[in-house]
Amino acid sequence: MKFTLAGGHRWVDSYQIVGVTGHQTRDGKGIPNGTCGFEGRGARGVFKPVAVKHGRFSYRLGKTFRLTGTIKGRRAIGTFMFSDPAAGRTLACSTGIVHFTAKA
Repeated sequence: MKFTLAGGHRWVDSYQIVGVTGHQTRDGKGIPNGTCGFEGRGARGVFKPVAVKHGRFSYRLGKTFRLTGTIKGRRAIGTFMFSDPAAGRTLACSTGIVHFTAKA
C-alpha cells in the first residue's frame, strides 16, 4: 500500500494497492482453492483527492472498493476491501477487510 498526502496532510491525493488476493464464493459458499487478484490505483491528478478531517479519511468506489484510515504524522493505519460481486454465472470474489500500515 502506497499513498501520498497533499495540502499539509489535509488530502490523500493518490493511492496504490497491488498484489492483493481475494477468495472466490458461489452462493455465499467458499470455493476450495478459489482465489482472485485485485489491484487499485488512484493516480495523482486523475484521482479526486479525499479530505483528511481530524486525522481521518474515507473513500468508497460503489460497493467494489473501500479505503479508510487515520493519519498519524507521515503514517497511515486503516483498512481496505475489494469486492467483485457475482454476475450471472460468474463467481463472486472479495478480500474481506484488510488492515494496513503505510508511510506517506
